[in-house]
Amino acid sequence: MLDIDKAFNPETKSVHAYFQSPGVGFYIPLYQREYSWDNDNIDQLLDDVASGIDNLVASPKDEIRFLGTIIAVKVVDKRSIYPRDPQGLPSSIENFIDGKQRLSTIALFSTLLHKNILLYEKKLRSSEEEEILLIEQMKEACSIWKERLIDIFSLDLKRGTPQRKPKIIRGNKDQWTKEGNIQDNYLSDVANYLAHYIYYLEDDKNPPPKPNKSTRAGKNISRIERWLKRIVIPAHVNETSDFLPSWSILKEVEQEHIWKYDRDELKDVVAQMEAVD
Repeated sequence: MLDIDKAFNPETKSVHAYFQSPGVGFYIPLYQREYSWDNDNIDQLLDDVASGIDNLVASPKDEIRFLGTIIAVKVVDKRSIYPRDPQGLPSSIENFIDGKQRLSTIALFSTLLHKNILLYEKKLRSSEEEEILLIEQMKEACSIWKERLIDIFSLDLKRGTPQRKPKIIRGNKDQWTKEGNIQDNYLSDVANYLAHYIYYLEDDKNPPPKPNKSTRAGKNISRIERWLKRIVIPAHVNETSDFLPSWSILKEVEQEHIWKYDRDELKDVVAQMEAVD
């Protein structure tokens, strides 16, 4: 029996720390409303990200960006999960009571960041020896962030095909499954997109999934992707007032938070971009 006195233990965690718990899946019960964040919610999240980076650079040791409260209860009896493939269930499942809209959006957001890193990584080529060494460092930095992001939108079941499964599913619509195709097992908009993105990662010959713009999830994916392409990426080429450029960030934020340890060669490349601008 669930001990009500121990059911809710308040904790403060970063987004990444919360998502990266090994083998943990997030389950949204049927009685919770469908994914419904609108444009205003998305714009507020993107504003929070941009202003959070501004404040981090202004005060690197003190900035904390609060993204809201999450209320979840660990599932004790996995028979309450429906539909259920016993071979496909994560080792630990958290039942969401509050915060699912934010978590679902962050999971979708992370696939777009992951995809952009993949695409830019594929463009890293050179025949010059000095540049090859820089490219190796850039690829290593890309790998670090890909590993961080993949834990946000997926969990590693360590079995099945593919071994990674959507981090978030919705009761009565989706089921974590050891085997089985996407369309039969992931019917909610969020889980379906996450499953298709995981499938894309299984074989680089697969095209990245296209968001279904008739759904709220698809519209939000498209809106976030436009923000990345029109606001964030250009800011690191030509300084704008909409988003801090990489050279301003690297002046104040310790390198270990960007690419795990000091890589002064890469930092110099970024600084040269500021000089050109």
